[in-house]
Amino acid sequence: MADSALALVERIYGFNWASVSERREGLTLVAELFHPDFHYQLDPAAFKGRTLTSVSSLEEFLNGIAEDFRDFRQRPDQFIDAGAVPEGHRVVVLGEFVGKGRLSGLPFRSPFGHLWTVCDGRVTSLEGYLDQQVTLAVAGLEGA
Repeated sequence: MADSALALVERIYGFNWASVSERREGLTLVAELFHPDFHYQLDPAAFKGRTLTSVSSLEEFLNGIAEDFRDFRQRPDQFIDAGAVPEGHRVVVLGEFVGKGRLSGLPFRSPFGHLWTVCDGRVTSLEGYLDQQVTLAVAGLEGA
């Protein structure tokens, strides 16, 4: 299960979410890999508890990113098997958001941590954090 959960999560990265064609390709993959009842909790500190609960709400969120950025990628640096839980299998991804502002053209970088839950070959939840140590703590991997 761990290998299949890791492989599934690895497929989700590599898209330029600000590009119309890559966003469409990414969302097609999301529709295939995400459970219809998945939820994506955005970083509570930055997004005040906002949670996306469908592919269409994720698409709306990504369209907003495209309005602000001409390039927006999630560059994963590390995939960590976070173990089995009653809801499925968890995977932590640590990496960086990289891109360029749409109007300014200025580059940016920001760390991220994602905690994925995969059950029966589909993503059931994603928790996103801008602080990688918080991600590891939530996953119970503080010493990783």
